[in-house]
Amino acid sequence: MAVNFKLQANADIVSKNISKYRTKLEQAIQKGLLQAGFQLVTVMKELTKKGLDVYRNPFAPYSEGYLKHLQRKGRPTSVDLHYDGDMLRALTPDVRTVKPTGKNRVTVSFSNAEERKKALFNQVLNQPTRKFFGFDKRTESIIGKSFNQFISKELRVL
Repeated sequence: MAVNFKLQANADIVSKNISKYRTKLEQAIQKGLLQAGFQLVTVMKELTKKGLDVYRNPFAPYSEGYLKHLQRKGRPTSVDLHYDGDMLRALTPDVRTVKPTGKNRVTVSFSNAEERKKALFNQVLNQPTRKFFGFDKRTESIIGKSFNQFISKELRVL
């Protein structure tokens, strides 16, 4: 005994839907990465305002000479890398500072060269260094969870 049947598949429609799904997923990932970059900028600025480095340790104190300079100018003497506010203002969460730079990658940077030089001095060249531009495992975990939640939400919409 044999049964014959004919199956007609809509392979073109299925292929088109898979392609559309892949495109929307790629777009969601790029959007999620940009949001992760914005979140990183926000975390770096908050820690710096509190006088903490990327590992949540207090910044090294200012030198006696620099403290005297700050006092003469009437500036706050707390170590928060804030003299006139320009350096941290140049690190704002927007399209000038958080840019897609490849597949599944974004770059966070300063919006102008003068402030990049100040940041380089604080981060690397000055002794003692005050590492404020970067992230630790805790920040990575927090941002990773936010990214995963965002992607999950986007997948539910698809």
